[in-house]
Amino acid sequence: MRCNYSCLFFLLLLGNTLFAQTTDFNKKLDSIENGNKYEIVVIELNKILASSNLNNEEKLAVQSKLISQYQQLQKWDTCLSYCQAQIALAHQQNNPLAEATFYKLIANTYYHIPNKEKAVMYWEKCISISERNNYSVLLEQCYHNIGAVNLENNTNLDIAEQYFLKSLKLGLVNNKENSSDNNRHYRLLATLYTQTNQLQKAGQLYLEVIEKNKIIKDTAQLAEALMFYSEVLNKENKFEKANEISAEALALSKKINQLDMTQTALGFYSRNLYSSGKYKEAYDAKSELEQIIRTRFNGDLNNKVSEAEAKFNNAEIQHEKEIALVKAKKETQIYLLGFISLLITAGFTLTYWNQKRNAKQKLQMQVQVQEEKERLSRDLHDNLGSQMALLSNNIE
Repeated sequence: MRCNYSCLFFLLLLGNTLFAQTTDFNKKLDSIENGNKYEIVVIELNKILASSNLNNEEKLAVQSKLISQYQQLQKWDTCLSYCQAQIALAHQQNNPLAEATFYKLIANTYYHIPNKEKAVMYWEKCISISERNNYSVLLEQCYHNIGAVNLENNTNLDIAEQYFLKSLKLGLVNNKENSSDNNRHYRLLATLYTQTNQLQKAGQLYLEVIEKNKIIKDTAQLAEALMFYSEVLNKENKFEKANEISAEALALSKKINQLDMTQTALGFYSRNLYSSGKYKEAYDAKSELEQIIRTRFNGDLNNKVSEAEAKFNNAEIQHEKEIALVKAKKETQIYLLGFISLLITAGFTLTYWNQKRNAKQKLQMQVQVQEEKERLSRDLHDNLGSQMALLSNNIE
């Protein structure tokens, strides 16, 4: 089944640019990518990254192109290690755009390995961040890809259709109505209609996409549209036309040599030949496909992927520990500030009550002194009066 629909994913290989509008910088990147072989492009992109005059968006655009080139070279362990390191760095720098972008790129890599379950998991992480921050371009791409996986697995086709419609809506928001990306959304929607035997609806959409791709001269998209249109023709028992269309798609795929394109085109071509009764030609095409698949992964890829995953998991665990430590420090500081505030408040309260008590005691003392003065005055007056009376009596 993977050979049938691996091109459904193709949006991610070309949809790495984060900007809705073409800039001079992006044109420069496109010229580097289109004019050289993958190894040379990697060298040129690393040179650009080494310069210090890139802003954050430009850096992300270069890094996305770099991951795309590593994918074309099938350096899966390099892709994973690079993306995982950048995700950890984005965590530290609190950069949600970079984090979401590299979650998308690591999902792309897992899709090609292939590990579609993990791919969907990382696309969903990208969606979670992108929905919070309104990263519409990333959302458009991830909705497209999750819908494509559901279509590829022939499961949840209603949900897949909803994802494609979301992608089309976001394509309009991102000013991509006549772009290659929007053509991909329409093509996948047509593929879904093929799966559900709505052949007339599917064929009409495919023909529209084929004409649009010819106008914008998108060879890769044209090859994909031709492949899937041939499937509709095959289901309609138009076998010779299906063979002709799928042969054209295979020739274009071999010419552009994009990741997975030739394999997918061979899959369509062999099935169409078999349906038309050309068994020898179908066998030869199938053998060529199997040979490509056998030689695709070399060396100890599984070990490298496992090592890369272990490093990434360790980085995430370390990051979580650092976050927990920071939270613990903050809580300790809060408790300490609370305790100090409590002590200060208690000190002010105690001082206030002491001052109030002293003032009250001073007032009481003044009252007592005044009362004593009055008593002494009365006693003195009474004593003088009695002495005067006694003296008067004696005189008399």
